[in-house]
Amino acid sequence: MIQSLYAVKWCEKAGDGGRLFTGGLEATIHAYDVEHLKEHGVREGYNPAKKDDDHFHTKAIMDLLPIPDLSLLASAGLDRKICLWRMENLEPRTPLKGHNSGVQSLDWYADNNLILSAGLDHDVFIWNPHVQK
Repeated sequence: MIQSLYAVKWCEKAGDGGRLFTGGLEATIHAYDVEHLKEHGVREGYNPAKKDDDHFHTKAIMDLLPIPDLSLLASAGLDRKICLWRMENLEPRTPLKGHNSGVQSLDWYADNNLILSAGLDHDVFIWNPHVQK
């Protein structure tokens, strides 16, 4: 299956060959082990049959942000959410919500361990990834 990609990010961790993460129109995240040329994991988008559907994107993923110091991957979606994932297995953590429109881009401010997000609502949010609000 060919995925329409909006985001491709590389993350190299100490002691690890690194991972390539992709996300796009289908609201699905893929993690690839480039050193061994295989898919390391996949996290599919919204499925109404899942109980914890709030942890998954329901619309396209616009940006990905690897945060190796915290072993986290953040994903920005047109569904107004920033989903957080454990980098090693793509297990979901509580998403960050606050934007009134889709979230378009993410960045990491390492000095204070903060996520910065910009959305189609023309707002910039500053998030502490350890706190849900």
